Amino acid sequence: MAQQGFAIEIAELMPTALESGFFNSLCTVQQRTGAVSATGQPDLTDWVDIPEFTDLVCMVSIDRPTLPDMAAVVRKPQELDTMTLIHVLLAGYYPGILQQNQLVVTTGSYAGSYEIMAVEPDSQETQTRLAVRVWTQ
Repeated sequence: MAQQGFAIEIAELMPTALESGFFNSLCTVQQRTGAVSATGQPDLTDWVDIPEFTDLVCMVSIDRPTLPDMAAVVRKPQELDTMTLIHVLLAGYYPGILQQNQLVVTTGSYAGSYEIMAVEPDSQETQTRLAVRVWTQ
């Protein structure tokens, strides 16, 4: 018995999902430029778009853990930092995206820059899901 998986069925459903507005955002994956400061330290704030991962169609959803993450809030004397975790489902298979890259959601209510925590391609090689986070004050 041949086991082809669900790749054919998923491929048939993707046009319908795209037309329905399920994937309602665009995003771009960036990498560090490798620039260094005058003292030789790497510049961790200088990012550039990766051409093959620009304006990707995606769907953003908030991550709701089953238990509160006590480490997601950092209390300092003059500020309160909060970590927000979200998942981003890309409408395509992108195995070249790396955890060291950065994701920029360019449209939608979650527009902003996010640190990629995990890259999760599906077993059928049709979609990629990213677990990302951002710290806010």
